[in-house]
Parts: sequence; structure tokens; C-alpha cells
Amino acid sequence: MALVPEARPKDDQMINFKRSGSGRQTLVFLHGWGGSWQSWTPVIDKLKSKFTIYALDLPGFGLSKLTKAYSTKDYAADLVNFFKKEAIDKPILIGHSFGGQIAARIAIDALYKLSGLVLVDAAVARNNSYSTIFNITVARLGKQLIQKTPMNNRDMNNE
Repeated sequence: MALVPEARPKDDQMINFKRSGSGRQTLVFLHGWGGSWQSWTPVIDKLKSKFTIYALDLPGFGLSKLTKAYSTKDYAADLVNFFKKEAIDKPILIGHSFGGQIAARIAIDALYKLSGLVLVDAAVARNNSYSTIFNITVARLGKQLIQKTPMNNRDMNNE
């Protein structure tokens, strides 16, 4: 069964998506920054015989429109509205990179009932507390110091 392009309007937006398969469990794929639903084509081809699959172009990517600046919470809210309009029941969200950030936001904020969450190379640990910023700064400085320190394996073996 080939993936058939579909588009659904959402207020002043269009969220382009591809639906495939007819399994009881639904998988929703979210691509990374600069990507599109096609990023997931090889995975979809392997799984579509066992699952119902939605692969979305996030707003502002692929064929989906973006009419204003968005935060991660805005993306998450749009996706929850999309899930409701499509009557997607307890999906497993699978997000790569930026798509993983959005998927994590939906799960952490309990915005929608999920069956599962799969994060693929997603940078979701964001804590802007002073201690976190301090620790990151110290780690970066330490890395620079280590890289500039000449270490000779022969000297280490002679000790």
C-alpha cells in the first residue's frame, strides 16, 4: 500500500501528513529540524504492515505552513489538536531530534494519552538553572584545557 498524501487544515495552518497501514496500534512519526515526513520512509516501509502510521510534516517544514513564530509548546498544542481531529487513540510517539523534543513535551506535560514514547537522538534535557549553566560552562572549559594539554603516551608509560 503506497503512502498517499493528505493535508488537513488547522485554523490558519495546514499540517501535511501521510497515513499508512491499518494495524490496531498507531505510530506517529515526528521528524527532526529541517526534515519532513519522508525522513521516516525506510522505517515506515518496514512497519506499515503491522501498524497504523502517521508521518507528519511539522508546521514550517515540508509542505506544512507556518504563519507565526512557534515555541515547542505551540508545536505540541498543534499536534494534540491534530490527534484529536484525526481521532488518534493512544499513539506511540516517535520523534527524532527536534521532533523528539516536541514528543517529550507532549508526554511530560501530559497533553495527550500516549501508549509510548520513543526518542531518537533527541536533545530534551533543558534546564536553565544557574547550577546547570555553571556545570556546562565548567565542562566546556575543562574540555578546552584537556585538549590544549600535551599528553605524551610515552611519558605516561614511564611513570
